[in-house]
Amino acid sequence: MLKQTVIDVIFAWAVTMSPYSTDVQPEVAFVPTWYLESVACGGEPCGVVGLYTDDDVVYVANDLPKYLMEEVLFHEIIHYLQDKSGSFTSGECDDNYAREVEAYSLSQRWVVDVMGRLPMPHSLMVFCDGEAHVGDPNGNGS
Repeated sequence: MLKQTVIDVIFAWAVTMSPYSTDVQPEVAFVPTWYLESVACGGEPCGVVGLYTDDDVVYVANDLPKYLMEEVLFHEIIHYLQDKSGSFTSGECDDNYAREVEAYSLSQRWVVDVMGRLPMPHSLMVFCDGEAHVGDPNGNGS
């Protein structure tokens, strides 16, 4: 788990580095990976470690190392900010993909510029037509 002051700082950086603005932070819940997989992947193992479901709650796996929790939290806060701004809300596959690409791009920049380290490699997971599609965060989907 992360202290509230750390969450506050990560939120402030997300607002600063993104084109979005709000003073209202999401609730942050640290939950078991199985819970994330039950919500995102129908209970099947799928490697999901963070989730924002447009309900003002950001979910982060509670079994991650602190530095990875911070990275995942930043990424999911970007999704929260996207939602609150009305961006990428069509539900179309291209919109969902652009939403993920933007969130990965901003979170990778935050890790390098602010945290001073290389970002962890991730697979980009996009939900489209009721299914999860996996690609990489550089725009190469499958």
